[in-house]
Amino acid sequence: MEAELNYLSETTPNYASPAASGGYQSEGPSAKPPSIGKVDVCVPSLEALPEKLVRNIEETIPVNRLLTVIGLPRGPARQNLIDRVETEFFVFVDSDVVIYPWWFEDASSLVGPKVGAVEGRPVGYGDPRINELNAAMDGIGVRLGRGHFLDRVERAFTGATLIRTDAVKGIRIPNTIWYEDEYIRRHIESRGYSWLRSRRPDYWHWGRKGARLQEMYESAVCAYNLGFMKPGTEIRRLLYKTPIKALYVLRSTGDPSVASILVRRQIARTRGLLHAKVQADEAPGDRRGVLSRSRPKGM
Repeated sequence: MEAELNYLSETTPNYASPAASGGYQSEGPSAKPPSIGKVDVCVPSLEALPEKLVRNIEETIPVNRLLTVIGLPRGPARQNLIDRVETEFFVFVDSDVVIYPWWFEDASSLVGPKVGAVEGRPVGYGDPRINELNAAMDGIGVRLGRGHFLDRVERAFTGATLIRTDAVKGIRIPNTIWYEDEYIRRHIESRGYSWLRSRRPDYWHWGRKGARLQEMYESAVCAYNLGFMKPGTEIRRLLYKTPIKALYVLRSTGDPSVASILVRRQIARTRGLLHAKVQADEAPGDRRGVLSRSRPKGM
């Protein structure tokens, strides 16, 4: 298994450590993280915000203003919210999460002059098998000395993320229903800032049960249209790296259904990329983030 893990490390992204990115480094138990003051909290949603969510935000985050937008695709929704931010830092919170009491303090503790964003680390997902899968992927990360969630296909998430406003200056997010968060991360890094991830789980994501293969398929189409993923890369991942990961997951969890989710998700992503490439070849220059909700045969 050591040889297989070493192989996985060859092309796995090594996200910057807090120290390397100018993040705050505690000098002991009594050390306090830097204060960043009150923040605008941005919540994109498909419907009015539940009272429980609003209460959870107010109890865990020093809110300057609670901003929301309802009914827009993810890309335009986040752009709308960014354009309305007035504070030095702001927070993205998804409408289907529960923030843990320590999230804001943990995120603030990683802020330094070169840190553009701190992404929270979720648990939940509506299916306990997804938690087991992510825990196994974290195990690979620990053994390789790499970042968390190595099955994320180099993708950022903004379910609960603290962001420096200057880091998103000039951003224009495409009209996409997936991968707008990764677009934000790449913009932030292009401005010379780093994107960090929390050291420990700090929010609950409700999500939906099952492997969510349709989401994997659709997000891959968007990723291709945005230029973030290539079919050849994911085919190689499916053929060579996914079997190694699946064996590690099976060994770690003892549950074949958990390893099966990993494999089926990668197959769905690869199919989505191949479908997107065929569409792009048929209509050159027409790459759009928004895609049809129609379900392909066999999904």
